Amino acid sequence: MPDLVHLFNQWELAKRVSALRPMGKRALVDFMNQVTDEQMDVIEKHLGTKVIFDKIDYHIVKNYDFTLEEAEVKMNEVDTFSNIVIHRDGDHIYISFWR
Repeated sequence: MPDLVHLFNQWELAKRVSALRPMGKRALVDFMNQVTDEQMDVIEKHLGTKVIFDKIDYHIVKNYDFTLEEAEVKMNEVDTFSNIVIHRDGDHIYISFWR
């Protein structure tokens, strides 16, 4: 995977120099976001097991809007954060969550 070798090199350098630990973490996140399905197949073949990368959600704010009828069902499906603000406009409810 020559197109991702620079991320591996950054991670390796961060492992050797503890002051660069944040750079190493960022390199890992960038690798997970940039890896393709073909590259995943190479990794799985090398490790001999199924590998799954879940995407990281960087959003600090999540906004939802739905009708009053949908509110009870939809609110059970919402990932909640610690802060919330709600606004109602007629039959629509607007909700924002943030960290």
